[in-house]
Amino acid sequence: MRGRKGSVETLAAASLALLLAAGQAGAADAQPPTRFSIAPFAGYRAGGSFSDVTTGEELKLGESQNYGVVVDILTQPDGEIELLWSRQRPELDTGAGTTPFSLRVDYFHVGGTYLFPTNVVKPFFVATIGATRFDPAAEGYDSETKFSFGFGGGVRVPIVRNFGLRFEARAYGTVMSNDSQALCANGRCLVDVDGTLLWQYEANAGVYLAF
Repeated sequence: MRGRKGSVETLAAASLALLLAAGQAGAADAQPPTRFSIAPFAGYRAGGSFSDVTTGEELKLGESQNYGVVVDILTQPDGEIELLWSRQRPELDTGAGTTPFSLRVDYFHVGGTYLFPTNVVKPFFVATIGATRFDPAAEGYDSETKFSFGFGGGVRVPIVRNFGLRFEARAYGTVMSNDSQALCANGRCLVDVDGTLLWQYEANAGVYLAF
């Protein structure tokens, strides 16, 4: 009798533990989704070229590191509004025997993100529009701001509910006026725009905090 009673008590205790665990899991599942996230990142950007205003030679923006931050605001279960800032400090090769021209290239974009329905790793696709700002490091040169658009994709890898890793790749197209000049100082311009789009590409990695 004692053995049977002990078995019943053990079974009851195990059942109670399972019920408590199920209740805790249900409470965790019932937690509302995070509505807001911020993701600082760093990466590498390449692409972009102009033509020399006097010689017609191609002048390329140097490949270099970039960094920035993304803010995402959940608007529906599979969609977000995104705010993006991404900065690069490349050098423009102005020809053999000359000092490379340093400048800063910033993207300020707003757009939307589609979240693919998965349970753990969260793939996403993003499309944005905004402005590209070319800001020369040398004094006296005028900054240029142009309309641009972007698209890309990546994954978010949650570690805990409010923190995880983020990996992505993006492409940016900056709309340039054909047969126009840029990076000018006192009436002298360094480059002549050849074509209507300037393309740049970047790969980023970072973390995100969700609230």
